[in-house]
Amino acid sequence: MAHEWLDEIPCDVIERDESGVDRVVLVDRDGSQMLGPPISDDEACARWGLDATDLRDWTAAWWPLREPGDRAEVGVSRDRAWAWIGSLLGAGCALSTDYGHDRHVRIDAHRHGTLTAYLNGRVVAPVPDGTVGLTAHVALDSCAAALPGTHRTIQRDEITVPAVPMAPDVGDIEAHFHGLRLRTRAHLGEVGWLRWEC
Repeated sequence: MAHEWLDEIPCDVIERDESGVDRVVLVDRDGSQMLGPPISDDEACARWGLDATDLRDWTAAWWPLREPGDRAEVGVSRDRAWAWIGSLLGAGCALSTDYGHDRHVRIDAHRHGTLTAYLNGRVVAPVPDGTVGLTAHVALDSCAAALPGTHRTIQRDEITVPAVPMAPDVGDIEAHFHGLRLRTRAHLGEVGWLRWEC
């Protein structure tokens, strides 16, 4: 089981510029950002160690950009990681739980991406200098497609809330409300689950 593993695997970020060109976002160690090569330029991307074909194909299929300023967090690395997990199993079940989204949600609700950083449990500026934990939501549909047979659900559909008995004790009540929290959309109920069995 991998809990919030995929959302911490680094991913490239693409942004549509003012001319409608999709470019790689480059980030300095101090957190300053600038737009780099267009993903249409294979050679320029290769100079940065990037596979432009992967960037183009993934973005077109899973997170097409519409307007200048729109961003996509390219999930190729997460897709490969999930497929790799499946390749390790001769028999059994692989399960991943992550904050994530589907194509229709990210295109409308996450137009500027989901990149976030945490330090000591608090949200801070996402600076790639190793001092903070960087995370971005997972494109769950693309991960599922990378490992055929993957079953996708959300946590609220997987967790059963224990009933409160007629004569409850403190433990019964705590278990009931803990179950409710795990299923509530405003809390953890929307966490995505990927399951693959062989």
